[in-house]
Amino acid sequence: MLWKWPTIRRIEPIVSLQRPIGGPDPTTPTGRPRVFRRIFTAALAVAAFSTTALLPPANASAPFSEYSCNELWEERNGIFAIRGYCFKTERAIARFGRRCYPPYGQLTAQDRRIVEEIRHWERRKGCPVD
Repeated sequence: MLWKWPTIRRIEPIVSLQRPIGGPDPTTPTGRPRVFRRIFTAALAVAAFSTTALLPPANASAPFSEYSCNELWEERNGIFAIRGYCFKTERAIARFGRRCYPPYGQLTAQDRRIVEEIRHWERRKGCPVD
């Protein structure tokens, strides 16, 4: 089963990032702004947003033996798409777009290992090669 990008939840700030114009900061007893707290809160919100958007869901570790031929094809080519591979087949271009950006499909060692495992299961299941 293919994993889908998770939906991104809106992150509520702990404190307001703006204070009233001309008035004291309502979050401190002395009226002085808590700059560090505001910067830290903003950085925490950005970090939470960026990491949750990039992590695959927990069920993404399903073994490739349970995937259909189409799911295997999509997983394998999805790895190449992330790495900027220039797709040439109509099916891949329709699904991923043309891509063509650096590193132009050069895979890391871990990506190559995953692609080889997917190709093993494609051959074992008799999936068409394209």
